[in-house]
Amino acid sequence: MRRSNFLILAAILISVVPLRASAQQVARSCQFIRDFKRLHDLAPETIGNCISRRLFQPNGDVLQYTANGVIVRRKADNWTAFTDGRQTFINGPRGLVSRPNGERFPWEHSAEPSPRPEAPEGTVRLGPASAYPNSALTPGATDPRVKQRNVKRTICSDDYLAKARPSDSYVERLKARQIGRYKYPDATPSAYEEDHLVPIELGGDPDAPSNMWPQAYSPAPGASEKDRVEAYLHDEVCAGHMTLAAAQQALLNDWVAVYQKISTGEQGDVGAS
Repeated sequence: MRRSNFLILAAILISVVPLRASAQQVARSCQFIRDFKRLHDLAPETIGNCISRRLFQPNGDVLQYTANGVIVRRKADNWTAFTDGRQTFINGPRGLVSRPNGERFPWEHSAEPSPRPEAPEGTVRLGPASAYPNSALTPGATDPRVKQRNVKRTICSDDYLAKARPSDSYVERLKARQIGRYKYPDATPSAYEEDHLVPIELGGDPDAPSNMWPQAYSPAPGASEKDRVEAYLHDEVCAGHMTLAAAQQALLNDWVAVYQKISTGEQGDVGAS
């Protein structure tokens, strides 16, 4: 009888320990540190739990997405702030304060918006508005670990996409939330692909919400046609016919223009625009 009880206890411990280890591993993969943690701890319910690691932007800003918005350490004035899209919360000189996004406190320095990797001003895009994301919600983000010098070891390796791709459960949760934020009249999830503006296979950040949006399959050109553009540009970069930066910029300028060129066989000048 004692042996039977011992075996039952052992079985329970074996089943519980991996679950605890898994939970601890998930917690370690996403956490707030230093100034991000201090701000979060002042208003944990308002800010919510983290849903991404810290993301280092080309302009020097550092972002971390939460369940309710985004925390930003701004290089322009060195303040760390949280926004839910309407209100901004800052741990200011006298503690936590909030204001509408369009306003500024007197002690805040330069408040110019951070530059976004989007099409140059004055660019006339060939596709319908539905083919492109809202640049305020999805400005795009690249993975700083992917460089021109290491494309053969990263995006051009056979297993890169499978390893870098975010989990299906994360993608589906994000899609549902973003369909609401985009205010699409059709909220059917199957009508959209949760797409990366800068594709993973072209060095796009795999799990940053700022690089993802629910792209409709129709009307065409839509999600399926963009997939074809992504595959073409990936092949061009990996064959050495185009630089990584040129491929990313061609897609950001107007992926529909690239699609029309490759559809008509005019591939030669895709990266020249």
